[in-house]
Amino acid sequence: PRAAAAAIAGYFCFSFYFDVNLGKENTFFALLLIAALYIFYRRAEKNRLSQKEKTFLFGFSLIFSLLSLFAYSLRFSLSFSVIRNNLPLSAVSVIGETVLFYTLCAYLFRFLDCLGTPREQIPDAGLIYQKHTFSVSFCLILTVYLILALIYYPGRVSPDMILQLAQTLGVSEQSQHHPLVSTFLMGICFKTGLLLKDGHLGVFLYILLQSAVCAAVFAACQKQIKSWNLPVFFQAGSLIFFAALPLGIFIIWGVKDVLYSAFFTLFLLQTTSFVAGTGNEKNHFSKKLFSYIFTGLMVCLLRNNGIYVILPTLFFLFLRTQHKKTAGITFLTVFTVYAALTQYAFPAMGFPPGSKKEMFSIPFQQTAFYVKQHKKEITAEEYLTIDRVLSFHELGKSYFRYSSDAVKKTYKLNGSEKENSFLADYLLVWAKMFFKHPVTYFKAFLSQSSQYYTFIPTLLSLPSRVVVLTDWLNTSETNGVLPLKDISDWFYYSFLWFIPFLNLFYSCAFYTNFSILLWIYLLCRKKDKSAAPFVPVLISILVCIASPVNGLLRYAMPVIAAMPLLFAFTVFEKKNSFLLDKK
Repeated sequence: PRAAAAAIAGYFCFSFYFDVNLGKENTFFALLLIAALYIFYRRAEKNRLSQKEKTFLFGFSLIFSLLSLFAYSLRFSLSFSVIRNNLPLSAVSVIGETVLFYTLCAYLFRFLDCLGTPREQIPDAGLIYQKHTFSVSFCLILTVYLILALIYYPGRVSPDMILQLAQTLGVSEQSQHHPLVSTFLMGICFKTGLLLKDGHLGVFLYILLQSAVCAAVFAACQKQIKSWNLPVFFQAGSLIFFAALPLGIFIIWGVKDVLYSAFFTLFLLQTTSFVAGTGNEKNHFSKKLFSYIFTGLMVCLLRNNGIYVILPTLFFLFLRTQHKKTAGITFLTVFTVYAALTQYAFPAMGFPPGSKKEMFSIPFQQTAFYVKQHKKEITAEEYLTIDRVLSFHELGKSYFRYSSDAVKKTYKLNGSEKENSFLADYLLVWAKMFFKHPVTYFKAFLSQSSQYYTFIPTLLSLPSRVVVLTDWLNTSETNGVLPLKDISDWFYYSFLWFIPFLNLFYSCAFYTNFSILLWIYLLCRKKDKSAAPFVPVLISILVCIASPVNGLLRYAMPVIAAMPLLFAFTVFEKKNSFLLDKK
């Protein structure tokens, strides 16, 4: 009876979210769907979960389904009218989605348990890979990247890369709005290309640089996964993931997030190495420490929010693991060097810090929506406080639910002497306004971030195919290898996007929920002290949620790139007692 009720609720869930009454359109297909769901739930009852697992998974599934329902309603209007007009169906849909998600989680936990059991070694045909895992993986991954780079020659240039190149050429004003190290690397490659031939070659050289770095980092991850003796199909799947799907198409994109994601993954790899106690910890301590410091600094210097990922991770390592010396020295060194460079050295070189408005995407968006919805209720004091920070009269018309960029353009305090004081007053008013209309704040937040954690249909956010046209770079003059480029575009932008399950690789929500479920899996097995590698990933997810654009895959690239390693770490940790858990 439970399975039958869940199957019927699941059917109504499908009907509600896809706006199709399958019973009316095709009764036979509706009965098949209900029967399939019934069998699915009946088989799930064999997955014996502990009470702790049931509690965690049910709570997680319920929150997920409620957020999905609210986000679904906001797709059609800036209100919850869809829910109010369909209360019975909404309630049944929440039940159906909760049970469905809960059951999927139960199957996932059973699959993780199966992966944790001893498996056969790679057959003789894979001896070369077994002996030279890094070299073979590096060559295979880099070969795919080079083929894609040649097909899309000189590469797909992002708007951010244009701004960074303009800064190196002296065309635009210098600042740290974009990470200076990333800008420097792009500029070196571009100027080298200009010296040898033209701007196209310069862009291509940068694509080659990030391709080589990514291939090396991912090959190192592949070597670590192989050393953990995971099943052959898992190693093959992770190799395909790194080389072609979904990361292949991103590597030929000229954007700062690619190199950042590579060093983020390398930092996670080094963190798992410390946590897992692999190798002789007493040997080569200075070399490992220097490498860890260098990687942490590169993460901080390749994206402006990298410092908020690195420092909490190191602090957690210091508090909860035996690697206090490594974590403490790395924390102090990274913090000191980063602060000295960004606050003193770079400004002295003529690169002032970027605007503080980048930190306030969510508050600014909530204020703009509040002004749009409740303008008449705003007091004179609130008006003056807001108007000193944002152009009050432009907020209502600048509000766009999926992006805060238009709202941030109304920011008035760039370089102002009283910027900190005015921002503090604004945040106080912003907090007070929350208690007047908390639902309004919730709607603005959900509209701004929902695609990072709910599977609400979204626009494809793969690398843009827009042609770049400036006085010093014109990518319309070259289109790579046209027939192959058209085939590759069809494969990545059309074919995979419409294939069930495979299109999950294009969903930010998939990586968010999967990361959280892996963490819950370890918590339920009393491995809570092994959370160190999850800290940078979970913080990166929070950074995505606080970002200015909803559901942008390039913001989630660090989480995507690190996912095979995090997955493998979870399986390995389940079947091994790390030194981390020893007193």
